[in-house]
Amino acid sequence: MVICCAALNCSNRQGKGPRGRVAVSFHRLPIATFKKLVQFDTLRLFIYLETAQLNPVIEPLSWMLGTWLSDPPGDGTFPSMKPFQYLEEVHISHAGQPMLNFSFNAFHPDTKKPMHRECGFIRIQPDTNKVAFISAQNTGLVEVEEGEVNGQELSIASHSVARISFAKKPHVEQITRKFRLNSEGKLEQTVSMSTTTQPMTQHLHITYKKVIP
Repeated sequence: MVICCAALNCSNRQGKGPRGRVAVSFHRLPIATFKKLVQFDTLRLFIYLETAQLNPVIEPLSWMLGTWLSDPPGDGTFPSMKPFQYLEEVHISHAGQPMLNFSFNAFHPDTKKPMHRECGFIRIQPDTNKVAFISAQNTGLVEVEEGEVNGQELSIASHSVARISFAKKPHVEQITRKFRLNSEGKLEQTVSMSTTTQPMTQHLHITYKKVIP
């Protein structure tokens, strides 16, 4: 069991003193410890469901927020591989900090087995439209992309790329991405890349439908 966040309304153990509401983080709290905590007869515990307020710094990226599902499946291609399709689930959220949190989880359209996965953060330089996209991928690649947000379009290119020592070849050398919210309210992503054997070429294109705001 994992309790992520809660709010407590409690008095002291003798039932005296002012009652107050205290936000408590229980992320990865062991269940045994949690049980001890709730033994106090004056403790009233309820799950804290309030949504953090959006930090004004990331307001220019608010159009990306939500849970998105591929609609239709995405298309992948590259000179060194056969064309393929994939499903993808995207979560883009915030915790009141001046950044967005994201995860991209791709699945095979037929077997539904996991494929490419990545997660990270999107930051924006205050009072500018300059954006940084920080990503860690299950392929062993870690990268920082930077670019600009203009309206409901974000264009970024890799600033630095690092990989594990036993990463599969050919190695990725550069990545560019473009996100945009189209006229139908769907999120589009186009990814291009260059490797040690191929020049910059479009690799992925996918459209997502928002399923949870």
